[in-house]
Amino acid sequence: MTWPFLNWLCCCFMKKRKRSFEGALKRAIRRKLELGVPKSDLRLEEDPFLLLGYGMNSYFQVMVELMIMVGLISLVTIPLMGTFASFDALESYPNFSMNKYTLGNIGGADAFCQQSSFDLAASAFNIECKGGAVINMDAIAQNTNKPIFDAGIISADADVNTYCSRTAFTDSQSCSDYLDMDLLTSELNACNGKAECKITNLKRLAPEPAGLSDSPCFDQQAQMFV
Repeated sequence: MTWPFLNWLCCCFMKKRKRSFEGALKRAIRRKLELGVPKSDLRLEEDPFLLLGYGMNSYFQVMVELMIMVGLISLVTIPLMGTFASFDALESYPNFSMNKYTLGNIGGADAFCQQSSFDLAASAFNIECKGGAVINMDAIAQNTNKPIFDAGIISADADVNTYCSRTAFTDSQSCSDYLDMDLLTSELNACNGKAECKITNLKRLAPEPAGLSDSPCFDQQAQMFV
């Protein structure tokens, strides 16, 4: 046996091996004729390795051991699958009914990025974490070992308005300097540990100084990112 303790499992959960009909018939005839049963015949019936050969019996024996092993593994993995199914990180993906039992359904850390115009008082940032994750303003990037949080303003004349880091583009107008980082940071810190948070009235976070109404920093196409 690959695992000796499986001998006990086989004895407890498997039926005893049936004696062959031919062997029983042969013994009955010999006894009727008052002839003894040769020890070699008895050994053949009691030891299947002698009857069918080592290779054949070894194959079936290994198959039984593998089935028992898979059953033992299932006893451990079924509770884990139930734990994975309690999350919803893969809910928006296809085949969720099957994928929810996988490790990926727990989800993982992700960097949230959003841009929004801020020329209207009704503008807002809607931050939402899925899969049981929560907002963490103190998160550190593994590749740079620096805080992930960043915020700024992309002017209307910028070639691309989908940046989420001040270091990712050149702010030729210095628009991000008009952003009240202290006020924004204090409001986002209040979101720490929450799964959802909303920052409203973005216009107050970047008050327009007098005489800059024509600046691309405060144009309707300008974007605030977080």
